[in-house]
Amino acid sequence: MSPKRSKAAIGRAVAAWARELTGGRVLSILEGGYHIGALCDSVEEYLLGLTEEGRIPIDPPLPKGESG
Repeated sequence: MSPKRSKAAIGRAVAAWARELTGGRVLSILEGGYHIGALCDSVEEYLLGLTEEGRIPIDPPLPKGESG
């Protein structure tokens, strides 16, 4: 399994555990990295796995320079 796919698999597993144990609630704390490109890819893959099939909706990112 590629490193990117493994991050998605972890996200899917966390989502499944959350549905089973906490009614779908998730708190994720991700350890940083030293290569910003790889970190961005890893976080994206994890979140895609976590939200697979729209089970946990997330808001789209804000345009660059805007804040919520």
